[in-house]
Amino acid sequence: MLAEFGKLLNFVSKVAVTLRMNSSYCSESKTNEMTGHNVMWLSDMLHNLNGIGHSLSENDINRSLSEIKAQINYWSRHKQDIERAIENTPFPKLVDWCVDDGIETLNALKNALEKTVNI
Repeated sequence: MLAEFGKLLNFVSKVAVTLRMNSSYCSESKTNEMTGHNVMWLSDMLHNLNGIGHSLSENDINRSLSEIKAQINYWSRHKQDIERAIENTPFPKLVDWCVDDGIETLNALKNALEKTVNI
């Protein structure tokens, strides 16, 4: 299961880099009219992981599975908006991820957790 957590951290890092490119760090973001929307969708992707984090830190596997499923549904439902935020990010070639990568990562974590409770 450590590999799945590592993949999730790598994915979170990619989202964070994309957020950084939508900050004052990147001067092009200051003139990009989409920066506010980009930051909203990208930060939603990260802050909504808190339910998974809390349930895992409390060792509540069933709640973790529920939180992961909810996150997958959220990312799937808002995939178009998130992908648009990625495309509207300055220097999009620096951004090497998509929503499906995150969903795949969460599914791998879900599958690993399910094995621990024999679901």
